[in-house]
Parts: sequence; C-alpha cells; structure tokens
Amino acid sequence: MFFQTTVMGDPNIGMYGFATSAYALLGTKTKSVKEMEQALRVPVFTAPVINTWLTGLFLAGNATGIVAPFVVKRDVEKLQEHVKQIHLVDGVFTALGNLVLMNDHGIILSPLLHRHQQEFSSFFGIPCETTMIAGQRMVGSLAIANNHGCLAHPHIKPEEQTIIEQILNVDVLMGTVSYGSFYPHVGLIANDHGCVASDTTTGFELGQVLEALKLRDTKDA
Repeated sequence: MFFQTTVMGDPNIGMYGFATSAYALLGTKTKSVKEMEQALRVPVFTAPVINTWLTGLFLAGNATGIVAPFVVKRDVEKLQEHVKQIHLVDGVFTALGNLVLMNDHGIILSPLLHRHQQEFSSFFGIPCETTMIAGQRMVGSLAIANNHGCLAHPHIKPEEQTIIEQILNVDVLMGTVSYGSFYPHVGLIANDHGCVASDTTTGFELGQVLEALKLRDTKDA
C-alpha cells in the first residue's frame, strides 16, 4: 500500500523520517500521520533529534535498533521510549541517514564510514560491507531498501549492485522519485508493508518503487 504526502509542504519526506518492519520515526508531527500508519502498518513515532526535525537525515536503523551520531546522545532517553536498542557512533560524519543503507539482513556503509564496519555488524548482528552507488559515497540517500527489494540510483554500477544484492539479500532495481530525483531515500519512507512517497513522485515512478520493493500495488485511501 502507498500514500503520497509532504512534510510541512516539503516533498523531501525521507529527510524527516524512516521506517522499518517494526516502527517508523518522524521528526515532527504531521496531519497525515494516520495515513502514514495505515500505509506502513506500523506505529509512527514523533522523534526530533538535535533540535531539528531531520530524523531521517541523522538516524538509520532496522527492526533491531537504531544507529545515531554521538551528538544525538542527549536525545537517547527520549528515543528509547520508542526503540530500546540504540548505538551511538563517534566520528566526524553525523548524517548517518545519508551514509547507511540497511534492512534486517545486512548493512551497506559509505566508504566514509569504513572504520565502523565491524562496529555496525556487531551491534546489529548482520553482515556489513562498504561500497559506493553510481560512484558516489552517499549510499543512504542514493537507494532505499526493505527486506524484499531495493530501489537505487539509475546509474548504479554492476559491481556496486552485486555487493548490495549479496549483503542485503534482495534484488536491486533502478529508478527515480519526486519527478526525476536520483535520491530514492529522500523522497520515500518505506518498509515491508508499504511506502509513503512524496507528492511529486509520478505514477510511473511509483510503479518502479512498488516493483522494486515488492509492495502491493493498491493505494491506501
């Protein structure tokens, strides 16, 4: 199922939140939260971080838990009201949502986070590998994955695609969102049950999303 919306009028909804098969986090309250919950079939919790609404930019996670930059330390207690397992990552790179692509099977890290590879794998208990997408290091924003599939930048290289498919244990398809954007994560919030897409995502693009993530092609009205 799917639902199209904005967050505070902004189509870049993935910057404000993300979803897993167990929960979804959103940095600010929105009038469409009930529709989001119906599409994703999980509770959507309001969870701003670092005095911003950009929860999808700073955090990454799966059904097991969340990884967050160390600067989110003061928000951990509040976040644990919704997700118990939280790991703080110390380092200069704080926008983990842009640098981490993951599902419940595996983790893809940006080369910028290569020294944290074992750290991520140990916390989540799943395989972790580093690669780029389309020769770029922002792997978290250049693709989106659930436990059934992955939608990635149209110019992903074959060797990059192979690594992602092996680690996440899904097929990777290529496509755009938000009327031509090469950054699927930025225009989508998705899990195994459904997706929330930006209101600028076209019908053709939405079809690509539903096919890539193997979601049922019916709108949750």
